[in-house]
Amino acid sequence: MMLTRPLAAAHPVPVLAALDGPALQRRFKALLAQMGCVDRLVFAGSLAQARACLAGLCPGLALVDPGLPDGSGLDLVREIRAAHGQAGILVVSAGQARAEAAGALQAGATGYMLRERDDVELMLAIHNVLRGGMVIDPFVMRQILPQAVDCKPKTTPALAQKAQAAMKTRATRPRAAAAATA
Repeated sequence: MMLTRPLAAAHPVPVLAALDGPALQRRFKALLAQMGCVDRLVFAGSLAQARACLAGLCPGLALVDPGLPDGSGLDLVREIRAAHGQAGILVVSAGQARAEAAGALQAGATGYMLRERDDVELMLAIHNVLRGGMVIDPFVMRQILPQAVDCKPKTTPALAQKAQAAMKTRATRPRAAAAATA
């Protein structure tokens, strides 16, 4: 699946990618290149490198690994949010912890995705964050929603009896009407 227009044309913004490890950085460099964003990419492999990059950069998008080798990526999220309030910040995690996702959103992230997702899913997440949306990985949402929303039907024995009586009444009506016309 390809996006209909390149990301760079739709959202000409500098991108800071604070991602631990060269393989992850290569993957996101390729994804962003597919999206048309190749000119203004800055990669950092640690919290210290990311902070140094921020000194001369006003990112429109930040991709942040919460587990940077020298500190918490969530601290970086807070710093980016404080200094660049309108930036889209997508946390890209290796874990599925609800607490980490909640912490990322509380720190100011506008998205939380698991890095194991397909490239298309990650590109759509980036695209949505840049458009001002909020994205949460579906597998993380599956953990969060059952606790946030009580999905169990609210029935009581009395309500169940009323429902059964109503169904019996409806079931007998067609027979009574058919018997009257016969």
